[in-house]
Amino acid sequence: MSITALPGNGSSVFLSLREIDRQIAASRTQLATGLRLESLSDNPAVRRLAAEQASQAAALAVLRADLDRAQALTAIGASALGGTSALLQSVRSLLAAAKAPGADLSAVQLVLGARLEALRSTAQSAQLFGRNLLTGADGRLAFTASSTLDIHRYAIEFDKSQTVLFGDGITRGILEAPLDLSALFAPPVNATDGLAGPAIGTPGVDAIAVPVTGLFGANTDVVLGIAAKAAQAATFRLGQIDPAAFGSGDRLQLQVTVDGIARGVTLQLPSVADQATLPTALQAALDTQFGANRVVVSAASDGAITLQTVSVGSDASLSVGSVAVLDGNGTVTGTGGLASQAAYSTAQATIGGQLRTYDGLGSFSALNVDRTDRLRLRIDALVGGQTGTVTIDVALATVTDAASLAAAINTVIAADPFYSAYAGAAVVAGEVAVYLKTNGSIRVSSLSGLDGNGVALADPKLQTGSASGIAAVSARAAAISTGSDFAGPVTLAPGMSLEFDLARNGAVTTVSVTQADVDAALASDPGYTMASGTIGDVDAFARVISEALRRTGISDVAVAATGQRLRLTATGTPGDGDSLGLGNVASTGAPVSAATLITGTDFAAPLILQATQSLSFDLTVDGTTTRVTLDRDTIDSVLGGDPGHVAGTIGDAEAFARVVQQALTDAGILDVDVGALGNRLQFTQRTPGAGALMISGVAFRSDPVSVTLLTLDLGSPAFAAADRSHLLAQLDSIMASLDAMAGDVSAAQDYVAFVGSQLAIHADFTTTIETIYRATRGALVSVDMDDETARLKALELRRGLLQQSIAMVNQSRQNVLLLFEGLPTSAITDILMNHGDP
Repeated sequence: MSITALPGNGSSVFLSLREIDRQIAASRTQLATGLRLESLSDNPAVRRLAAEQASQAAALAVLRADLDRAQALTAIGASALGGTSALLQSVRSLLAAAKAPGADLSAVQLVLGARLEALRSTAQSAQLFGRNLLTGADGRLAFTASSTLDIHRYAIEFDKSQTVLFGDGITRGILEAPLDLSALFAPPVNATDGLAGPAIGTPGVDAIAVPVTGLFGANTDVVLGIAAKAAQAATFRLGQIDPAAFGSGDRLQLQVTVDGIARGVTLQLPSVADQATLPTALQAALDTQFGANRVVVSAASDGAITLQTVSVGSDASLSVGSVAVLDGNGTVTGTGGLASQAAYSTAQATIGGQLRTYDGLGSFSALNVDRTDRLRLRIDALVGGQTGTVTIDVALATVTDAASLAAAINTVIAADPFYSAYAGAAVVAGEVAVYLKTNGSIRVSSLSGLDGNGVALADPKLQTGSASGIAAVSARAAAISTGSDFAGPVTLAPGMSLEFDLARNGAVTTVSVTQADVDAALASDPGYTMASGTIGDVDAFARVISEALRRTGISDVAVAATGQRLRLTATGTPGDGDSLGLGNVASTGAPVSAATLITGTDFAAPLILQATQSLSFDLTVDGTTTRVTLDRDTIDSVLGGDPGHVAGTIGDAEAFARVVQQALTDAGILDVDVGALGNRLQFTQRTPGAGALMISGVAFRSDPVSVTLLTLDLGSPAFAAADRSHLLAQLDSIMASLDAMAGDVSAAQDYVAFVGSQLAIHADFTTTIETIYRATRGALVSVDMDDETARLKALELRRGLLQQSIAMVNQSRQNVLLLFEGLPTSAITDILMNHGDP
């Protein structure tokens, strides 16, 4: 047995040795991995802090990259702006060279065009990552200046409106500012000649005509003719009855109302043989109900029945309703002397070769029998103690004697197979008898006549409805009143006339009223002077029109004054639809003339208008003034198709008139024609009559002519045609505009440099903060190799010393244990527990 002992508290020594071994192992791991912890999961707090530091450092790295790109974009923009400034200075030098006497503007333009294209290329080249600070829309760009982890996000804005050189078609850039070329053009000499000056106007005159008041205007109070008519009775066409109704033995029933009195009318059809006899029979039936001379029945050639009241006028009325054909004639037939039996008969006779039991009904006589009716028989049979009963209706249409009646009864019985097996009819000893075909007894317990044959015509095909009489109508002549009041006095001088069309029942006659008619109608009037032709009032006017009608051959129209208008009435016998009409009123007199105007100065050819020049004037037509303007576009639109036409140029007065005519049309003046009268213009109102034309406010206008730097063309005709003074003034104006552009470009450079500096400051700051975050994370998780190596050596030395001490103590204790050799284990344990270290 071997027992190891340690000095003092032995267990704590071993724990110390174990802890040193653990620390040595951890130190060796850190030296091998370079990490302070074997795993970040060993320390959650350190793990969380390290992750936060890493995220911040990564976000700042992204931000720093964005800021670097923004800096690069501003640097490119600044460089392009510098190049633009240099190009603008070279363009200015070219314009200065163009001012030299004898300078070839076309040659200068060749170089200038290349420089201007270089300006555009320079601006377009300032692009990075799809962005350009010098072209496009003038919005704002936002450069991110904070990381995505910052609570408060912010950006550095860039205002492109301060730097755009060339816009997007909506935005105008610095180098697209308009250049005014109006200094090249001087107003044309005598530009307003041909329009200005005192014009000669001639007013239009209306035709001198006889007033047409009293005749003119739509006819009023128009009355159509009506012929006289006598009062008429109420007439109703009943129509044709169905031929099947004749000889049916039935009766026709109608509900007839005459002048408000209603009656039911019944017609016995057996008394009507055909259509020809129907009117007489119906007349008799109506007379029976209403009395004579109230309704007249007649028949047309087609047999149709018509009813007509004797009364006439609006009070006469007639209606027919509830037309029906009823079965029978209203009278029940007799039984022909036959009678029923109360008791069963057991009488027998040989019938059909066999002995049969029968019931005799008596001898039959056809004298009181209506063959359009029926007999009803109730037959009772007693067979084997059982009673059977059948009721039959026998049509009498074919019955003339006892035998035919028996046959008719058999026909009805035979229709029922059951009863035909038990009963039949025959003539026995001169009597009509009903017999039993088997053993038993029989009787006819009931026998009576029935009205009709059991069949009625469903639709007699007669009409129902009503009619009214017509009151008498008085005759009425056609008449009209003229459409306007007479406004006199009216004078018809020689050669003047009033004319109108008079329509009678559609036939039109033209009537002319002259001074001769006035003289003929008014010659006897006190105060009228012959040959004066003066009509003083509406009564005299009516007599003059009457005379004109008479002279024209119209004798069936009378004319009279009604108030201040004329009333024309047709004479003769009025007819339905007669009509009168007066229209197409006109008068003859002095001819009409149109207003004219001739301009006060001659046209000075040629007149040349530039693109921004125009000529305008006010034209007053019948008191309404309109401003009229013609410009280079007007000239070219009218004269552009003429051979040899030069843009904006009017060569003569005739061409000038055509251009002015188009200008009037453009201004909405459509009632005036313009023509050349020598070297002047003549304006003529198209619609003749009273009116006036006046021209005023003639003015020439020259508006600024604008181009841009890129569209500037020193070789254009406008520059070539300008005199030297205008050319030098225009070049100076352009150079002044270039100086203003250069100032704006310089300001843009300053602005871009300022934004670039702001971006650089933020980029430096971001780099510093990123470095701090990365260093902090390294301090948390990285190992100092020198310190950790020294610490490992110290731990290994401590472990060696501790192991030597344990070995030495164990050796001395082993010697003591030899004293206990041979003792029981329990004794040794007791000694150690009570006297030594456990």
